[in-house]
Amino acid sequence: MPRRGEARCLGTIATRAGRQDPEEAAFVEADTGRTVTFGEFERWSNASATALCDRGLDAGDPLAMLSTDRVEIYVVQFGALKAGLVPLYFKAYLKPTTLAKIL
Repeated sequence: MPRRGEARCLGTIATRAGRQDPEEAAFVEADTGRTVTFGEFERWSNASATALCDRGLDAGDPLAMLSTDRVEIYVVQFGALKAGLVPLYFKAYLKPTTLAKIL
């Protein structure tokens, strides 16, 4: 449960999990077996949020991302949520013409 007064939003999930058990596996990539702990994920998503804000993005701004099946897309997703951005996902296999129509 969130602490009293703590926001109840998707972006805080990594923070809560990182506090509870930072060494527990958050992700295991099926194709490589690479494991990322909740503590690592929390640090990386915080760094992602900072980097996005440092590049001039403000709360409420959309962030379009080409998605692959790697943990990094979730790091950026949670970083975007922590920064108050609105993440939009597109599969990396989409044709450029299809992406252009969507965007």
